[in-house]
Amino acid sequence: MQINESKKLLLSDTLVPDIFITEHLPVLSGLAVKLYISMLLVARTDRSINEQDLARRLGTDEENIRATLLELAARDLVQIRNRGVEILDIKAAEIQRIYRPKTASTPTEIIESQQKFDVREKLLADIAKTFFQGLMSPSWYGEIDSWFDRYKFEPEVIYALFQECARRNKLDSKAYISKVAENWSARGIITFSDLNAYFLSHERISKTAKKVGRKLRRQMTEYDE
Repeated sequence: MQINESKKLLLSDTLVPDIFITEHLPVLSGLAVKLYISMLLVARTDRSINEQDLARRLGTDEENIRATLLELAARDLVQIRNRGVEILDIKAAEIQRIYRPKTASTPTEIIESQQKFDVREKLLADIAKTFFQGLMSPSWYGEIDSWFDRYKFEPEVIYALFQECARRNKLDSKAYISKVAENWSARGIITFSDLNAYFLSHERISKTAKKVGRKLRRQMTEYDE
């Protein structure tokens, strides 16, 4: 049975990597997402398409298409070549990025490493389930792991970090969360007790600042000096 082109499209699927959805989609522009998926479709059907065709299909102009290709290239999603664009294998790239070669360890180090691994695995599972509906981007695992090594945070501190950033509605910004982690470390926070002390101090300062603000709106107060 021969299937014509319209029915082929009706019965076929274009696969989008999960890593694209979790890692790249939240930070890309709308046009970049449309362009990337359109190029996946073109690549799957083994067809060629030029910038003018893409611009017409996506309701924009060629200049915007070229700028958006640069946006995708900056995220290492595509590579722009002289005679075309190559869609990069982002799954293979992510595996290479997070891969860590094994090294020889003493029995004591192995036991300690396994204990740390178990604690971290539970924390990662809790964070993924609570804040990402069980679909946390793989890059987060390496990022969180680095906070253990770089800042020596207790697991409870890292969990609280995500709680605080979720409260601020900033879970979509890895840079923001990393900056908060860096700020906490700079303030000497390592344990959950350290964090509690910081929050209590911050709350007192905040209340004082509000009182000062209210006072400053009054005429001739002791704070006007």
